[in-house]
Amino acid sequence: MSELHRRAGIHRKQVVKRTTLTKKQASKQILNLQVTSFLEREDNSSVLVSQKKSDVVVVENIEHQKRILSDYMHNLHDKFLLENPDIKVSRARFYQPRPNYLLLAKFASRRTCLCAQHQNMALKPKAMRSLGLNLPKSPDAFIKEQDTNEKLKETLETGLPNMVKYTQCKKVVEGQKSRWKEVDEAVAKTNFIHLMDSQTSEFRNNVTMVKVQYQEMRNL
Repeated sequence: MSELHRRAGIHRKQVVKRTTLTKKQASKQILNLQVTSFLEREDNSSVLVSQKKSDVVVVENIEHQKRILSDYMHNLHDKFLLENPDIKVSRARFYQPRPNYLLLAKFASRRTCLCAQHQNMALKPKAMRSLGLNLPKSPDAFIKEQDTNEKLKETLETGLPNMVKYTQCKKVVEGQKSRWKEVDEAVAKTNFIHLMDSQTSEFRNNVTMVKVQYQEMRNL
């Protein structure tokens, strides 16, 4: 076999086709399907119901409507582990099977407000960044950097102008129906600081509560 390989220049592994998957390949394929099915669930992603061609992705000759994840991947990873305690998968391995028609959660650029708290906590730093403040875009990174309200207040008092323009996600009544919509607002600096103080505290408590719940349920 070695002599044939040397003379022909073709290795036997290149011409022998395996008809069945190895145990490792089969388990990898099963995990990929489990993760993809989990991400496509209605509680984990929402489909973009538009007629735009750009909202359709072709994968292996099959058209898929784009979907937007309802949360960040690291939070969905925690949720997946919670629902599947017998499956051990790292965060990096969990990220790999995500198809390109499943779009990552970027709350500040959402077309709809799927999570008002995350949306508003993404829109506020976006407005402050446009005013020259060097703050993280991600809501989770924002509260990690501004870990106390006193630190946040000091940052805002020194970096903001007297009037602050920002976008907020809130319910708006249109006719006989009400729906979530992004609305432009403008308030004085003191009012904006007071608003950020209350919203940041509420959001920080909410994030902590979710993390503790996931941890305690895993312990149970």
